[in-house]
Amino acid sequence: MPQSLKYLVALPLLGLLPLLAGCGSCGFDCSDDNDQDAQAASLTLGFSDAPLEELKKVVIEVTAIEFRRDGVDPLVVETFDLSSAPDMGRFKIDLLQFPGTLSQTILTGLTVPADFYDEIFVAINGDDASLSYVLDGEDMARILRVNDGGLSLPGRQIDADNQDITVEFGLARALKFNANDDSYTLEEDGIRLVDDTLAPSLAGTVDPDLFDAVDECEGQDGDDTRWNRVYLYEGTGLDQSALADVFDPGAEGSAGRIAPYAAAPLVLGGNGWQFFFGYLPSNPDGYTLAFSCNAKEDNARTIEDITVPLPAAQIIEVSLDTQDNVTCEFELDQNPSC
Repeated sequence: MPQSLKYLVALPLLGLLPLLAGCGSCGFDCSDDNDQDAQAASLTLGFSDAPLEELKKVVIEVTAIEFRRDGVDPLVVETFDLSSAPDMGRFKIDLLQFPGTLSQTILTGLTVPADFYDEIFVAINGDDASLSYVLDGEDMARILRVNDGGLSLPGRQIDADNQDITVEFGLARALKFNANDDSYTLEEDGIRLVDDTLAPSLAGTVDPDLFDAVDECEGQDGDDTRWNRVYLYEGTGLDQSALADVFDPGAEGSAGRIAPYAAAPLVLGGNGWQFFFGYLPSNPDGYTLAFSCNAKEDNARTIEDITVPLPAAQIIEVSLDTQDNVTCEFELDQNPSC
């Protein structure tokens, strides 16, 4: 049976390009007559992610994207412009094929009125493993369910200037395993919007000697990287005893505990075992990074009381300014640092 998920996935979703005039030939329903004289923005949309620990594929079939505003008809996108197949209708995408800051362009140069959008709705075909599914480590295709027919992403202002907006999915929170029928559910929890052109990032390496450096982590399979994760928390000067693994808001035992903003698996690359957090919002209070070598049982819904950090010294406080790309190192024989 699959383990409950404990992953970070970044899903950059929409970028806004330079100003274009009017609604034009926009590829969606521009039926809002009230905006003919309003300023407009040209929109480009793409998907990307970060690699996962145990899954081989996370596939969604997108049928439409709606940009919803108060008091007017939504702008409905039903034709997409993938580089491999321009002007196509519904499409499937394996999110795991676009790690880190790589992305798959979905829409290019679509004109939308510059305005505040209350909601961005991504319609997804779920409840059918031939349409949207998760392929687990045993090559079993599991149904990927999406409540209410799609994902309701938080609204934001779209201005008539150069913008790149990213919707980032933290699958450690957004993707939930359902033990009753071995399916998965994709939820909005963990989704956030950031400005791609300004968003900083965090990356780094973890010394493999940390994987079994303490008694709690001895005896693990050296090839089983699911034990090892890096957690990211908002703020610095946090109570270390309150740092928790991933959990749903209001989970039993969560009072006084600090949930991670995101969680990243380790990936073996040219520089060793690496982690990556992309598209982070600038935070004047900084961030706290913490490594744990005993995170295998982290369930996306409940608190497992996983010790973070583990070993105890593997914690870093870091500030991120606009467009910063910071690299950090967790080392056994010296203090972790960025």
